[in-house]
Amino acid sequence: MRRFLRLWPALLLQAALLRAETLESSYPAARAVFTSERAVIVPVKSREIVNLVDRLDRTAGHGNTLPPELAREFLKRIHTLARAKSSAPSRQDMERFVGNLAAFDYEYVQPISRAQWEAMLNAAAKTAEESFDKVQGNWGKLVDLMLSSAIAELKDPHSSYMTPEDVAEMRRDNAQSFSGIGVSMGTKDGYPFVEFPFSGSPALAAGIQDEDLITAVEGVSIHGWPLSTVIPRILGKPGTPVRLTIRREGQEKVVTVTRAEVKSRNLLARMINEAIGYVRFGQFLQNTHEEFKNAVLKLRADHGVKGVIIDLRGNPGGQVPTVTDITSNFLLDGQDIVTMKRRGTWSSRHVVSGDGIFKDIRVVVLIDEGSASASEIVAGALGDHKVGFVVGSRSFGKGSQQVLLPDNGGGMARITTDKWYTPSGRSIDSPRDPETGKRIGDVGGVKPDFEISLPLEQETAILKELRRQVFGVPLKGPMTADPAMDKAIELLSKPMS
Repeated sequence: MRRFLRLWPALLLQAALLRAETLESSYPAARAVFTSERAVIVPVKSREIVNLVDRLDRTAGHGNTLPPELAREFLKRIHTLARAKSSAPSRQDMERFVGNLAAFDYEYVQPISRAQWEAMLNAAAKTAEESFDKVQGNWGKLVDLMLSSAIAELKDPHSSYMTPEDVAEMRRDNAQSFSGIGVSMGTKDGYPFVEFPFSGSPALAAGIQDEDLITAVEGVSIHGWPLSTVIPRILGKPGTPVRLTIRREGQEKVVTVTRAEVKSRNLLARMINEAIGYVRFGQFLQNTHEEFKNAVLKLRADHGVKGVIIDLRGNPGGQVPTVTDITSNFLLDGQDIVTMKRRGTWSSRHVVSGDGIFKDIRVVVLIDEGSASASEIVAGALGDHKVGFVVGSRSFGKGSQQVLLPDNGGGMARITTDKWYTPSGRSIDSPRDPETGKRIGDVGGVKPDFEISLPLEQETAILKELRRQVFGVPLKGPMTADPAMDKAIELLSKPMS
């Protein structure tokens, strides 16, 4: 169990998300800025645009950082474009654009500077001017592009605008089940390829094999298509067929697969030896804590497990309540798990309430460069409290929390609202080059107690084998040598000092 101490009451965004409200209804002041009858770009045929300055001025004192004169200049450019193209954005389009920016204005982890606003609005206007013809005057798509380009100017890799297509992809990734063919996919030579079909899946029943390239869906070539576009074409209602063109060893053939409900797997639990258990999960999903707790309880009841290896390699994170619940199982009453800070003020603390049910079980956490966010909260908290060892390579270094807020067009604003700190007060946030994504300097991330760096090829092979095990797919040949796992077993096999 854990208790959540609120030091800053303005976690409005979380509540808004849970109620599935839109950006516009969540921010009354922002709504007053752009959504009253007089604050709308009207159809061009009427040859007029109503000025939004009144609403901008009226929001002064509400905590906004957006300078009104920059907003006026932006609106002039949009009006000029609309008149030149004889095509104006709808009221809903403008509400969506402004509502998303208002959410960042109110909720972003730090105040947005004038220079940042100038860059954001200039990028949005420039995108509208340069992309209008490309989207054939579709203001809905144009607003998507404008929001993406504006938010990119924050130079925050974890804040973004998610289009309706991005939202659908995220929901598929987080779904516990889906209707499809049941394969793990990657890309190779411009085509999707089958990493492996799931055990008992429709794909396996239809004869699809590891490394098969999918070159067409329903006779349409998909060369160069991103997976986010291919996957929705393969998914469909249970019992319906989908025709896939498969290339194997240079030969192509058409395979018809009957879609079915496929359960997504996230967690693997097993015994390493008579005393050491192993638990791996790919993300911190809503039900992951219950799955984790039940798995360890079963290992203890069936095998008397004394130590557990928690494998978070390649785990990009997930939900904060899930990670704090999992971590609290190994800590004592009153110990901190993680603390959040927003705009220079402590906003919240997550604290253990009651001794954890696994406080008597020794633990080793495995991490690597792909371990981020929630994975780093686990490693940071258990490491700071000296509850267990951390083994592997330095983690990614994502020391911030984001929230998602839906808008009236089916998209979502993904906003960094807090920086988080380990129980000892460490920020693990790692500065990264905005162009390459590479870490800048030797800072950030959770540094393991025992650092074990492996060649990329070996790391990739280990993670692929672990994914196969999670989905119950037999391995091909012997397992790749795993020095981090060997070190974890060694540590848990030593008598406690």
